[in-house]
Amino acid sequence: MECCENINGIPTPILTYGRGTDDELEDVNYLILLIPGNPGIIDFYSDFMSDMYDRLVQSFPDQMIPIWGICHAGHQCNHHKNRLPDHTENPFLYDLDGQVEHKIKFIQDCIPDHVRIIGIGHSIGCKVWSEMIRRSPDIEVNLLHCFMLFPTLERIQMTPNGQSILPYFPYEKIIPYLLSPLFYLPTFMKKFIIKYHLGGNDSDITPCAIPAAMHIFNIGFIQRSFLMTRSEFEKVVDLDVVTLKRVLHKLFFYFGTKDQWCPIEYALDMPIKLPQMKYQICELGLEHAFVLSGSSEMAGIVTNVVSEILKDM
Repeated sequence: MECCENINGIPTPILTYGRGTDDELEDVNYLILLIPGNPGIIDFYSDFMSDMYDRLVQSFPDQMIPIWGICHAGHQCNHHKNRLPDHTENPFLYDLDGQVEHKIKFIQDCIPDHVRIIGIGHSIGCKVWSEMIRRSPDIEVNLLHCFMLFPTLERIQMTPNGQSILPYFPYEKIIPYLLSPLFYLPTFMKKFIIKYHLGGNDSDITPCAIPAAMHIFNIGFIQRSFLMTRSEFEKVVDLDVVTLKRVLHKLFFYFGTKDQWCPIEYALDMPIKLPQMKYQICELGLEHAFVLSGSSEMAGIVTNVVSEILKDM
C-alpha cells in the first residue's frame, strides 16, 4: 500500500508491504527500508519490493518483516504538488544533504528503536545511506545490514553518465520549461514516449515502470531532480572510506558490468580501498536501472542474502 508522511514539511509517499507507517510495530523485529536512486520515484520499485516481500513470507511465514520504500523529497508529487515548499526558496530541502536529513527524520519519526533495520540503497541511495550512517549514531547501531545496489559513491562527475550530463548544467533553469509542452500531452502519448525510451517491448519492461514514469511529466519534479543532481556532482567526489570501513561488516555491494554510473573499474578499485568488503559482480547483465527490466532477478538475489542473515540471527 502507499501512504503519505509529512517529513520536514514535505508530503512524502511511502510504499509499504506487510505493515504500514500507521500500524503497530511492537511484534516487528526487522524492517527493510529501501532508498531509491535519482529520480527518487518509489513507484519504480513496487514490483521489486512486492517480489521480495512474497519471497520472505514464504521463507519466514511466522515472522512479520515489513518492507518500506521512501520517495525522495519532492520527487513523486501525487496529489501534494501544490503543498510542497518552493525549491527556489528552500533548496536545502531537496539537495543531497536535504535528502539525507529527510531520511534520518523519517526513521526517527516512524521506526521504533527496537526494530533492526535492513537497508537497501540503489545508485545515489547508497550515498544517502552512507551519509545517514556517518551523521546518525542511532542509525548505525540499529542498522543490521545494508545492501548497496549499483552504488554511486564516488567520482560521479568522471563517470560516463556524469560526463554526458555535465554540459546540461548551465541550462538547468530553462530545460524544465523547454520540456513542459510534453507535460500536456494526452496520457496515451506519454505512455508511447516512455515505451519508446525503454525499448518499446512490453514483455521486457517491468509492469510498474510505465505508470511510475508518468510522474516524470511534471515541471516541479524536473526542477527538484536537477537540483539534487547538481549537489550530487558537487559532493560525491571521494569515497568515504572512513565511514564505510567502520560498518563494512554490515555492507553488501552489488556491481554491474556495464554500469555507466559506477564503471567496472570503480568496482574493481573499491576492494583495494576496502579490504574484506563483501561484494558480488553481476553475472546476469542487469542494467544500473534494474527496476525497469530486472526487478525479479534483483529481488531474488537480495532476498537470498537477507534470508541467510536472518537465519543466522
